[in-house]
Amino acid sequence: MQPLLIELVNFGPYRHAVIDFQAFYEHSLFLISGKTGAGKTTIFDGMCFALYGITSGGLRQGKEMRSTFADTGEETRVRFVFRHGSYTYEIVRSPEQTVAKKRGSGTREQPASVSLTVFDDAQQEIQQYTKQKDIGPLLEDLLHLNAAQFAQIVMLPQGEFRRFLNADSSEKEKVLRKLFGTDMYRRAAEQIKEQQKQQSKKIEGDRQKVVHYIDTLEWEPEFAEKKPESTAVDDVLRLAEEQHQSYRDSITRLDARRQLVTDKQEQLEAVIRQKEQLLSQFAARDELLAEQTRLTAQADDITSQKVQLKKMQDVQAMQTDLRLEQELLAEHAETEREHQTISAHLTASETKLVQLRQQLAEVNGREQAMTEKTRELTEMRRVLPLFEETDKLKAQQKTWQTELKQQTEALQAVQQQQTVLENRRTELNQALQKSQQLWSDKHSLEIRQQQLEQTEKTVRRLHQLSLEQKTLADSAGRIKTDISRLTAELAEAEADYNQCKSDWAAMQIARLSMDLIEGSPCPVCGATEHPEPYHAVASTSEEIARAEQLMTEAEEMVQLVREKLAARQESAKHLDKQLSDKQKTAADTRSELLDMPSAEVVAAEAISGDWDAALTVVQAELSGAEAQSKAVSEALTRLEESRQTLNETEEQLKTVTEQKTVLTDKLNSQQQQLVRIEAGIAERTSQFPPDWHDAAQLTGLIAREDTALAEWNKERHGLGDELNELDKQRAQQTSTQSYFAERLTVLGKKLDTQQTLVADKLAKAAIAAAEVPSLQAELSRMPEIEAVVAAYQSAVALNADKLTDVTAILQGQEKPEMTADKAALAELMQEKSAVETEKIVRQETMKRNDKTIARIKEVQASVRQELVELTELTELSDVLNGDGANKMSIERYVLQTYFEEVLDVANERLQHLTRNRYAFELNEAQGSYKKRTGLEINVYDDNVGGVRSVNTLSGGESFIAALSLSLALAEVIQRQAGGVQIDALFIDEGFGSLDEDALETAIESLEMIEGDGRLIGIISHVKELKERIPQQLEVLSSASGQSTVKQKEIDE
Repeated sequence: MQPLLIELVNFGPYRHAVIDFQAFYEHSLFLISGKTGAGKTTIFDGMCFALYGITSGGLRQGKEMRSTFADTGEETRVRFVFRHGSYTYEIVRSPEQTVAKKRGSGTREQPASVSLTVFDDAQQEIQQYTKQKDIGPLLEDLLHLNAAQFAQIVMLPQGEFRRFLNADSSEKEKVLRKLFGTDMYRRAAEQIKEQQKQQSKKIEGDRQKVVHYIDTLEWEPEFAEKKPESTAVDDVLRLAEEQHQSYRDSITRLDARRQLVTDKQEQLEAVIRQKEQLLSQFAARDELLAEQTRLTAQADDITSQKVQLKKMQDVQAMQTDLRLEQELLAEHAETEREHQTISAHLTASETKLVQLRQQLAEVNGREQAMTEKTRELTEMRRVLPLFEETDKLKAQQKTWQTELKQQTEALQAVQQQQTVLENRRTELNQALQKSQQLWSDKHSLEIRQQQLEQTEKTVRRLHQLSLEQKTLADSAGRIKTDISRLTAELAEAEADYNQCKSDWAAMQIARLSMDLIEGSPCPVCGATEHPEPYHAVASTSEEIARAEQLMTEAEEMVQLVREKLAARQESAKHLDKQLSDKQKTAADTRSELLDMPSAEVVAAEAISGDWDAALTVVQAELSGAEAQSKAVSEALTRLEESRQTLNETEEQLKTVTEQKTVLTDKLNSQQQQLVRIEAGIAERTSQFPPDWHDAAQLTGLIAREDTALAEWNKERHGLGDELNELDKQRAQQTSTQSYFAERLTVLGKKLDTQQTLVADKLAKAAIAAAEVPSLQAELSRMPEIEAVVAAYQSAVALNADKLTDVTAILQGQEKPEMTADKAALAELMQEKSAVETEKIVRQETMKRNDKTIARIKEVQASVRQELVELTELTELSDVLNGDGANKMSIERYVLQTYFEEVLDVANERLQHLTRNRYAFELNEAQGSYKKRTGLEINVYDDNVGGVRSVNTLSGGESFIAALSLSLALAEVIQRQAGGVQIDALFIDEGFGSLDEDALETAIESLEMIEGDGRLIGIISHVKELKERIPQQLEVLSSASGQSTVKQKEIDE
């Protein structure tokens, strides 16, 4: 990839800068110079941002690169053009930024955007991409590099590589890990180590389980005294087995004792059962005697129940006669009731018959009147059509009168409307005369409004400038505070550095003093005699290395604080310049405000600088002008609406006048027709009776008379029918009355005969008539009483039989005593229970101990297997993490392979640059610690024919070695990425710390690699480089913080 051109717009300190790299390809080597903080490295940041959307160091996002001086109407963007293969690529990228709205005022958030255009050899566009999801993968496939690798290959921070050259293996490992992506090996090694730790924790946990299980074992006192330490697991298990055997022997003895007690218990229980049987016979005899006494007491009651049962049996035999007697009594009473009822109905029918005959005579008396009504109805029906015609004429008369009234009222309304419209036209003509003045007022108000809007805009600008001045002043104050703090930090850091340097020198001197040989020159003063050598406790190599590391870190801290201080001082100058510019702009704007036509509105506030108050005043004035203008506009609108209303009203008036003429003609015609109708009505009315008024009244009268005549006929026929029906009903009731009288006579005779029969049978059974109802009620209890009597007789017989048998059995026997036998049985059962309880306790103890022992053995087996696994994990972890004898981790082993390749490539350049004097060698010796093993570098010095540490190289030699190493590292990374050739290299600083001889060596080295076809840019502010490198790109910074780029070429 060959960079061709880069354009920076509002990016960092550049408002607009274009750098054409093609001008430098002829000589390859060029210098980028400028003050610290001017923006030299920002050029490379622009390349990284264009390709990957981030800066080279990854410290700032793209949106943070937007220039602070960029106007909201201007965008930030970077355009980068490069050639790769036979194609040219142009990428344009803009970050997320705040810009002015395209319409209206205010700002908007513009999202990040990117485009990539591809051109052929003829610079013809062949493809364009506008989406990041397409451009990102395309660039990755094209360059085979991510952002970090690209930055490492193209930008070589020479100072960092000199520190990398002298760093220990651990520090080198951190750098190389990022470049070669070997973090996966480190993570794998850490994972194995973590597994080892977890395995150790698991084993320890299992061992604690074993101790816990041993503590839960139950011991008999005699065995508890013999219990060993819980860690002697096998001894504990053996003792537990001995206790188990003791338990088993004890259980055998307990079983024999239980059997003996059981035999005694069974013999005693047999004796007790015999005595209990005899006792039960004595108890049975006592119960039978008691039952005999109880039965004797019930004899009288049973006798009474037998008498009652006999009466109930007799009554039951008479049930048919008794039932017939009751039926005859009921029938006789029912017949008597019906006879009385029919007699009452017959009396009522005769009374009703007399009433109906009277009513029929009254109705027949109205027959002549009904004949007269029929004649009148005939006359009414003849006259009714005349009335209907008259009503129609009256309806027409009323319609014409109503319509005539409506037309008259409409004509009056039109005349009133005409008067109103003529008055309104007069008013509108008067108002229209004022329209010219309103238009003039509106024009003046619009001019005033424009002037106030311009004043408001200017006041807002002054208000914003005031806020910006305050913000800048606050920022300047904070920066000055930072400068004071950093100045103190710098003094402290320099003191720390001097102390570290002094400590390191003291250690070196003490170490060297231990190695003084009489007659050899002193490495400090050169003397060959050492009469008073320095006596001190010699420091170890690690302590010296640590002191050297502390000194290096202190030196880096000094450099870091100096850079921060320089940056803050530069920022302070930049802010002071910005504040001065803002103040000048504010003064010019204030003068501009006071020259405006409407300046008198805010003159007082402008003089005092109270822009909030000024803004309030001008907004109030502007609101008033807007309100006045709105009122005038509304008045003009109303005038225009009134003019339109007037035209519409005149059109309406013309229409109404025409309607008035038509209505007048129609009214005259209707009046004539009304006269004719009234004459016809008068003619017909003279023919009617005076009490007949109209057809409706006559129709109602006819209906009423028809109804009355129909009701009379209905009433007469109804009374005749009812009279005939009542005659028939009276004849039937008379016949029924005679039937019931005869029936009562027959039933009376039957009842007397049946009552005599029943009385005779009751007398024979000695039953009073009064007892019959209660005996009949109790008939349902006959089975119950019979059962009671039978049960009693059976119980008496059975009791006598049993008592005879028991008396025979007990003859000559005495009642036995069982208290001593039961007490002996209780003692045997208690002894048996105690034996069984003791056996169960021992068995349960054995079960619990067996379960615990099984767990102990199970965990012990797991621990043995886990220990095997732990051994394997420990060996693997030691190998992968470098904790073994060779002190080299798997990641460092892989990095060593990469690093050997880097050193092979670096040796080609190093030998070329040093004319075959120096060559890198990887120090394969095992260090005291891991941090010094695997990636240590030595150099073979051909002049002395031996190997020595890179730390012994001079400043110029260190620069050459670091340059060779950095170029080789870039080349190997490119190989690993797919062999992509990046034909550009930027070397950032690293020259300022070189003395004159070292700088000369560095320049000669750069000149020697100039001709390999790669574009090499040196970023430095060293004066000697400006004199030696003809092609130069000078970055010039102004006091405002803006930078410009100037390409020039000096004569060699």
